[in-house]
Amino acid sequence: MNLVFTTHDVPPAERHRAWQEALCALYVRVDSRCDAVDDYRGFVKESSFGTVTITDCLIAPQCIQRRQSHLSLVDKDCFYVALTQKGHQVVEQRGQRLAYGPGSATLFSASEPYTLRNPDPHRAFYLEIPRAALAQRWHPSQPMVTASVNTTYGVGRILADMCAAMVLEADALTDVTRAQLGERLIDVLALALDSPNGEMSDLDGSVKSERLRQIKNYIESNLGNPLLNPERVAAACQVSVRALHYLFKGMGHSVSDYIRERRLERCLEALQMPAERRTVTQIALAAGFNSMSHFSSAFRRRFGVTPSDARDCAR
Repeated sequence: MNLVFTTHDVPPAERHRAWQEALCALYVRVDSRCDAVDDYRGFVKESSFGTVTITDCLIAPQCIQRRQSHLSLVDKDCFYVALTQKGHQVVEQRGQRLAYGPGSATLFSASEPYTLRNPDPHRAFYLEIPRAALAQRWHPSQPMVTASVNTTYGVGRILADMCAAMVLEADALTDVTRAQLGERLIDVLALALDSPNGEMSDLDGSVKSERLRQIKNYIESNLGNPLLNPERVAAACQVSVRALHYLFKGMGHSVSDYIRERRLERCLEALQMPAERRTVTQIALAAGFNSMSHFSSAFRRRFGVTPSDARDCAR
């Protein structure tokens, strides 16, 4: 791969400024805010495969923002796909938030404002994919800005392995071969994004059951978070949202239905405990409900009585 920039030969006190001047202002057109300015460490290497560019990056803990003001300086309409090798990162774009780490690939638009946050050093392959090329192959059922794929098995693993092999062999390939591989990489990416069963269909029942058990345990431990939703569950458990919905579809209900059901059941259990001293409102809030009117109506639809009646009956 071609070395674009490294802090290795820059004095520690000047590394963050050099990073900002060489990369943020010229290479990717973003702002960078970093606390570790005294000894910033990072590098960027890249290889071109026709219309696809693969970048190998080590990024120090920081917050990266592409603002609206940067977009007039960007002449490419493309997506980025981050395949994490080490560390964790969060992308925020158009009201969506995805957390990702090793074992995942996350897609977001490079042509719209975004924020990247990594609390620890983050190393990843970043794919730069032309929007038009991906649009020819990927047809999501609803407009999407961000998306994620699990890369530990299935089509996602093929994507990650193919990317790593292309980077290793890049210098030994002709320009024609590299361009052809770039097209095939977009094909595999589209297949991983567009196949809701791709991550799970080849796994046997015991593995699927174990994955579902792990996901349910995470939901159970985080029911009290009112922001808990399928996207957060998928990111935390390192599966794509599509794979998550596929797993719960086999149970006959959606992820959101399961979360609501478990919250209601937890509230009922608390209300029926003779020694429970919390108020109905406190119980509902602790289970993740942030609207008492919504909680009361959902509770009555589910159990046929109001929360207060359920407590009185238990007493």
